[in-house]
Amino acid sequence: MHNVDLFQDDALEFLDLPHRRCDRTSSSLDSGEIEVGREFSNKDSFLAALKQHNIMNGVNYNVVKFKSDKFEAKCAVQDDHPKMDSDMLASLILPTLKADPKTSVTVLIANICSQLKYTSSYRKVWIAKQKALEKMHAALFSKRAASYKGQMQGGHVWYAKVLREINKAKARANTMHIVCHDRDNLWFRVTEFDRPNQGIIARQYRAHLRNKTCDCGVFDALRYPCTHVIAACQNLRLDPITYVDQVYKIEYMYNMWRHVFPPITDERKWPPVLLSPFKLLPDRELHRKPKGRPCSTRICNNMDT
Repeated sequence: MHNVDLFQDDALEFLDLPHRRCDRTSSSLDSGEIEVGREFSNKDSFLAALKQHNIMNGVNYNVVKFKSDKFEAKCAVQDDHPKMDSDMLASLILPTLKADPKTSVTVLIANICSQLKYTSSYRKVWIAKQKALEKMHAALFSKRAASYKGQMQGGHVWYAKVLREINKAKARANTMHIVCHDRDNLWFRVTEFDRPNQGIIARQYRAHLRNKTCDCGVFDALRYPCTHVIAACQNLRLDPITYVDQVYKIEYMYNMWRHVFPPITDERKWPPVLLSPFKLLPDRELHRKPKGRPCSTRICNNMDT
Protein backbone atom coordinates (compact mmCIF):
# COMPACT_ATOMS: atom_id res chain seq x y z
CA MET A 1 0.00 0.00 0.00
CA HIS A 2 1.47 3.37 -1.02
CA ASN A 3 0.51 5.84 1.68
CA VAL A 4 2.51 8.81 0.37
CA ASP A 5 2.02 9.84 -3.25
CA LEU A 6 4.42 12.68 -3.90
CA PHE A 7 3.98 12.75 -7.64
CA GLN A 8 0.31 13.79 -7.52
CA ASP A 9 -1.35 15.66 -4.63
CA ASP A 10 1.62 16.40 -2.38
CA ALA A 11 4.34 17.04 -4.95
CA LEU A 12 4.51 20.75 -4.09
CA GLU A 13 4.76 20.08 -0.36
CA PHE A 14 7.92 17.92 -0.59
CA LEU A 15 9.96 19.55 -3.32
CA ASP A 16 13.32 18.82 -1.69
CA LEU A 17 12.69 15.07 -1.39
CA PRO A 18 15.20 13.28 -3.68
CA HIS A 19 13.52 9.89 -3.80
CA ARG A 20 10.97 7.67 -2.11
CA ARG A 21 12.05 4.81 0.07
CA CYS A 22 10.35 1.40 0.11
CA ASP A 23 9.86 -0.46 3.36
CA ARG A 24 10.90 -4.12 3.03
CA THR A 25 10.82 -4.95 6.71
CA SER A 26 8.17 -6.52 8.88
CA SER A 27 5.20 -4.82 10.43
CA SER A 28 7.17 -3.47 13.41
CA LEU A 29 9.89 -0.84 13.17
CA ASP A 30 12.92 -0.78 15.43
CA SER A 31 13.40 2.96 15.59
CA GLY A 32 9.75 4.01 15.76
CA GLU A 33 10.38 6.85 13.28
CA ILE A 34 8.43 7.39 10.07
CA GLU A 35 10.29 9.17 7.31
CA VAL A 36 8.61 11.26 4.65
CA GLY A 37 8.32 9.34 1.42
CA ARG A 38 8.47 5.84 2.92
CA GLU A 39 6.34 3.25 1.13
CA PHE A 40 4.76 0.20 2.74
CA SER A 41 3.97 -3.09 1.09
CA ASN A 42 0.53 -3.45 2.70
CA LYS A 43 -1.92 -1.71 4.99
CA ASP A 44 -1.07 -3.79 8.06
CA SER A 45 2.61 -2.86 8.00
CA PHE A 46 1.70 0.81 7.58
CA LEU A 47 -0.73 0.80 10.52
CA ALA A 48 1.72 -1.07 12.75
CA ALA A 49 4.47 1.44 11.99
CA LEU A 50 2.11 4.36 12.57
CA LYS A 51 0.95 2.97 15.92
CA GLN A 52 4.49 2.42 17.14
CA HIS A 53 5.53 5.91 16.00
CA ASN A 54 2.67 7.57 17.88
CA ILE A 55 3.19 5.52 21.03
CA MET A 56 6.91 6.24 21.24
CA ASN A 57 6.36 9.95 20.56
CA GLY A 58 3.52 10.28 23.08
CA VAL A 59 0.74 11.25 20.70
CA ASN A 60 -2.49 9.72 19.54
CA TYR A 61 -4.00 10.00 16.10
CA ASN A 62 -7.54 10.30 14.79
CA VAL A 63 -8.12 9.92 11.06
CA VAL A 64 -10.10 12.90 9.80
CA LYS A 65 -9.25 12.59 6.13
CA PHE A 66 -7.95 9.40 4.57
CA LYS A 67 -5.79 10.98 1.92
CA SER A 68 -2.04 10.75 1.69
CA ASP A 69 -0.59 11.41 5.18
CA LYS A 70 -3.30 13.75 6.48
CA PHE A 71 -3.83 12.74 10.12
CA GLU A 72 -4.71 14.73 13.20
CA ALA A 73 -2.63 14.01 16.34
CA LYS A 74 -3.39 14.80 19.95
CA CYS A 75 -1.80 14.10 23.32
CA ALA A 76 -1.94 10.51 24.52
CA VAL A 77 -3.25 9.19 27.81
CA GLN A 78 -0.84 8.51 30.66
CA ASP A 79 -1.20 4.75 31.13
CA ASP A 80 -2.40 2.40 28.42
CA HIS A 81 -2.26 3.81 24.92
CA PRO A 82 -5.52 3.26 22.99
CA LYS A 83 -3.63 2.28 19.84
CA MET A 84 -1.58 -0.30 21.73
CA ASP A 85 -3.79 -3.28 20.85
CA SER A 86 -3.04 -6.95 21.44
CA ASP A 87 -2.19 -7.62 17.78
CA MET A 88 0.56 -5.03 17.83
CA LEU A 89 1.89 -6.29 21.17
CA ALA A 90 1.86 -9.87 19.84
CA SER A 91 4.19 -8.94 16.98
CA LEU A 92 6.36 -6.99 19.45
CA ILE A 93 6.83 -9.83 21.96
CA LEU A 94 7.07 -12.61 19.36
CA PRO A 95 10.94 -12.65 19.29
CA THR A 96 11.03 -12.88 23.10
CA LEU A 97 8.60 -15.81 23.15
CA LYS A 98 10.52 -17.59 20.38
CA ALA A 99 13.62 -17.47 22.58
CA ASP A 100 11.70 -18.63 25.69
CA PRO A 101 7.99 -19.55 25.37
CA LYS A 102 7.71 -19.74 29.18
CA THR A 103 8.37 -16.02 29.63
CA SER A 104 5.92 -14.66 32.19
CA VAL A 105 3.46 -11.87 31.46
CA THR A 106 5.17 -9.63 34.02
CA VAL A 107 8.47 -9.88 32.15
CA LEU A 108 6.69 -9.16 28.87
CA ILE A 109 5.08 -6.04 30.37
CA ALA A 110 8.51 -4.78 31.43
CA ASN A 111 9.88 -5.57 27.98
CA ILE A 112 7.08 -3.62 26.28
CA CYS A 113 7.56 -0.71 28.69
CA SER A 114 11.28 -0.53 27.88
CA GLN A 115 10.54 -0.36 24.15
CA LEU A 116 7.42 1.82 23.98
CA LYS A 117 7.68 3.74 27.30
CA TYR A 118 4.12 2.65 28.15
CA THR A 119 2.88 0.17 30.71
CA SER A 120 0.17 -1.96 29.17
CA SER A 121 -2.48 -3.79 31.15
CA TYR A 122 -1.94 -7.36 32.28
CA ARG A 123 -5.01 -8.59 30.42
CA LYS A 124 -3.94 -7.05 27.11
CA VAL A 125 -0.41 -8.49 27.35
CA TRP A 126 -1.82 -11.90 28.31
CA ILE A 127 -4.05 -11.87 25.21
CA ALA A 128 -1.08 -10.74 23.11
CA LYS A 129 0.98 -13.63 24.47
CA GLN A 130 -1.71 -16.14 23.47
CA LYS A 131 -1.86 -14.66 19.96
CA ALA A 132 1.93 -14.78 19.66
CA LEU A 133 2.00 -18.42 20.79
CA GLU A 134 -0.75 -19.18 18.28
CA LYS A 135 1.41 -17.71 15.51
CA MET A 136 4.36 -19.79 16.66
CA HIS A 137 2.46 -23.08 16.79
CA ALA A 138 0.04 -22.51 13.92
CA ALA A 139 1.96 -24.80 11.57
CA LEU A 140 3.21 -27.20 14.26
CA PHE A 141 1.23 -30.23 13.09
CA SER A 142 2.15 -29.82 9.43
CA LYS A 143 5.84 -29.28 10.24
CA ARG A 144 6.02 -32.31 12.53
CA ALA A 145 4.20 -34.49 10.01
CA ALA A 146 6.55 -33.37 7.22
CA SER A 147 9.58 -34.04 9.44
CA TYR A 148 8.49 -37.58 10.34
CA LYS A 149 7.53 -38.29 6.74
CA GLY A 150 11.02 -37.29 5.62
CA GLN A 151 12.55 -39.60 8.26
CA MET A 152 10.38 -42.48 7.04
CA GLN A 153 11.48 -41.88 3.47
CA GLY A 154 15.08 -41.86 4.67
CA GLY A 155 14.71 -45.38 6.07
CA HIS A 156 14.45 -44.52 9.78
CA VAL A 157 12.20 -46.75 11.87
CA TRP A 158 12.64 -45.68 15.51
CA TYR A 159 12.73 -42.32 17.24
CA ALA A 160 16.31 -41.03 17.34
CA LYS A 161 16.22 -40.04 21.03
CA VAL A 162 15.24 -43.57 22.08
CA LEU A 163 18.10 -45.05 20.08
CA ARG A 164 20.55 -42.67 21.77
CA GLU A 165 19.28 -43.63 25.22
CA ILE A 166 19.60 -47.34 24.42
CA ASN A 167 23.18 -46.88 23.20
CA LYS A 168 24.05 -45.04 26.43
CA ALA A 169 22.48 -47.84 28.47
CA LYS A 170 24.47 -50.49 26.57
CA ALA A 171 27.73 -48.87 27.66
CA ARG A 172 26.65 -48.94 31.35
CA ALA A 173 25.22 -52.47 31.18
CA ASN A 174 28.66 -54.04 30.66
CA THR A 175 29.61 -53.40 34.31
CA MET A 176 26.62 -55.24 35.84
CA HIS A 177 26.28 -58.78 37.15
CA ILE A 178 23.32 -60.75 35.76
CA VAL A 179 21.78 -63.94 37.14
CA CYS A 180 19.00 -65.69 35.19
CA HIS A 181 16.45 -67.23 37.58
CA ASP A 182 13.88 -68.42 35.03
CA ARG A 183 14.93 -68.72 31.40
CA ASP A 184 11.45 -69.68 30.21
CA ASN A 185 9.70 -66.69 31.81
CA LEU A 186 12.75 -64.43 31.39
CA TRP A 187 13.27 -63.57 35.07
CA PHE A 188 16.60 -61.92 35.88
CA ARG A 189 18.37 -60.45 38.89
CA VAL A 190 20.71 -57.62 37.95
CA THR A 191 23.32 -56.34 40.42
CA GLU A 192 24.59 -52.81 39.93
CA PHE A 193 27.98 -52.16 41.53
CA ASP A 194 29.12 -49.04 43.35
CA ARG A 195 30.18 -46.07 41.21
CA PRO A 196 30.90 -43.24 43.68
CA ASN A 197 32.04 -40.84 40.96
CA GLN A 198 28.57 -41.10 39.36
CA GLY A 199 26.63 -41.22 42.63
CA ILE A 200 25.42 -44.83 42.08
CA ILE A 201 25.10 -47.17 45.08
CA ALA A 202 25.22 -50.95 44.72
CA ARG A 203 21.69 -52.36 44.41
CA GLN A 204 19.86 -55.37 43.04
CA TYR A 205 16.99 -55.17 40.58
CA ARG A 206 14.53 -57.75 39.28
CA ALA A 207 13.86 -57.57 35.55
CA HIS A 208 11.00 -59.49 33.97
CA LEU A 209 11.29 -59.26 30.19
CA ARG A 210 8.05 -61.07 29.43
CA ASN A 211 5.98 -58.64 31.51
CA LYS A 212 8.21 -55.68 30.55
CA THR A 213 8.84 -54.62 34.14
CA CYS A 214 11.86 -53.70 36.23
CA ASP A 215 12.24 -52.68 39.87
CA CYS A 216 13.88 -49.38 38.88
CA GLY A 217 10.59 -48.23 37.30
CA VAL A 218 12.14 -46.77 34.14
CA PHE A 219 11.07 -49.65 31.90
CA ASP A 220 7.50 -49.48 33.22
CA ALA A 221 7.18 -45.70 32.86
CA LEU A 222 9.00 -44.94 29.59
CA ARG A 223 8.21 -48.24 27.83
CA TYR A 224 11.66 -48.74 26.42
CA PRO A 225 14.46 -50.90 27.97
CA CYS A 226 16.38 -49.50 30.92
CA THR A 227 20.00 -50.34 31.72
CA HIS A 228 19.10 -53.47 33.71
CA VAL A 229 16.83 -54.86 30.99
CA ILE A 230 19.53 -54.26 28.37
CA ALA A 231 22.02 -56.11 30.57
CA ALA A 232 19.58 -59.05 30.76
CA CYS A 233 19.13 -58.95 26.97
CA GLN A 234 22.88 -59.10 26.47
CA ASN A 235 23.04 -62.14 28.73
CA LEU A 236 20.71 -64.08 26.40
CA ARG A 237 21.87 -62.33 23.20
CA LEU A 238 18.46 -60.72 22.67
CA ASP A 239 17.86 -57.55 20.73
CA PRO A 240 16.64 -54.83 23.15
CA ILE A 241 14.85 -53.05 20.30
CA THR A 242 12.18 -55.77 20.39
CA TYR A 243 11.14 -54.49 23.84
CA VAL A 244 10.65 -50.89 22.69
CA ASP A 245 6.99 -49.86 22.56
CA GLN A 246 5.38 -49.19 19.18
CA VAL A 247 4.65 -45.56 20.11
CA TYR A 248 8.32 -44.76 19.45
CA LYS A 249 8.10 -45.78 15.81
CA ILE A 250 8.40 -43.00 13.24
CA GLU A 251 5.36 -44.36 11.41
CA TYR A 252 3.27 -44.16 14.59
CA MET A 253 4.32 -40.54 15.21
CA TYR A 254 3.63 -39.59 11.61
CA ASN A 255 0.10 -41.03 11.78
CA MET A 256 -0.50 -39.05 14.97
CA TRP A 257 0.76 -35.66 13.71
CA ARG A 258 -0.70 -35.81 10.20
CA HIS A 259 -4.27 -35.47 11.49
CA VAL A 260 -5.76 -32.00 11.70
CA PHE A 261 -7.75 -31.46 14.88
CA PRO A 262 -10.87 -29.31 14.39
CA PRO A 263 -11.54 -26.50 16.88
CA ILE A 264 -13.66 -27.37 19.92
CA THR A 265 -17.26 -26.28 19.64
CA ASP A 266 -19.02 -24.11 22.18
CA GLU A 267 -19.73 -25.84 25.48
CA ARG A 268 -23.46 -25.17 25.12
CA LYS A 269 -23.52 -27.33 21.98
CA TRP A 270 -21.93 -30.38 23.60
CA PRO A 271 -24.15 -33.49 23.71
CA PRO A 272 -25.73 -34.15 27.11
CA VAL A 273 -24.17 -36.76 29.36
CA LEU A 274 -26.46 -39.41 30.80
CA LEU A 275 -25.83 -39.81 34.52
CA SER A 276 -27.97 -42.94 34.89
CA PRO A 277 -25.03 -45.40 34.58
CA PHE A 278 -23.21 -43.55 37.36
CA LYS A 279 -24.19 -43.96 41.00
CA LEU A 280 -22.64 -41.85 43.73
CA LEU A 281 -21.79 -43.81 46.87
CA PRO A 282 -20.81 -42.32 50.23
CA ASP A 283 -17.38 -42.94 51.71
CA ARG A 284 -17.75 -45.62 54.36
CA GLU A 285 -14.66 -44.38 56.19
CA LEU A 286 -16.45 -41.11 56.95
CA HIS A 287 -19.51 -42.76 58.49
CA ARG A 288 -20.04 -42.07 62.17
CA LYS A 289 -20.23 -45.00 64.49
CA PRO A 290 -23.65 -45.35 66.09
CA LYS A 291 -22.04 -46.17 69.45
CA GLY A 292 -18.76 -45.46 71.18
CA ARG A 293 -16.15 -42.80 70.60
CA PRO A 294 -15.70 -41.44 67.05
CA CYS A 295 -12.69 -42.50 65.03
CA SER A 296 -9.81 -40.06 64.79
CA THR A 297 -9.32 -38.59 61.33
CA ARG A 298 -5.87 -37.15 62.04
CA ILE A 299 -3.09 -38.52 59.88
CA CYS A 300 -0.40 -40.18 61.99
CA ASN A 301 3.24 -39.26 61.44
CA ASN A 302 6.66 -40.14 62.86
CA MET A 303 6.05 -38.07 65.99
CA ASP A 304 3.26 -40.39 67.15
CA THR A 305 4.24 -43.06 69.66
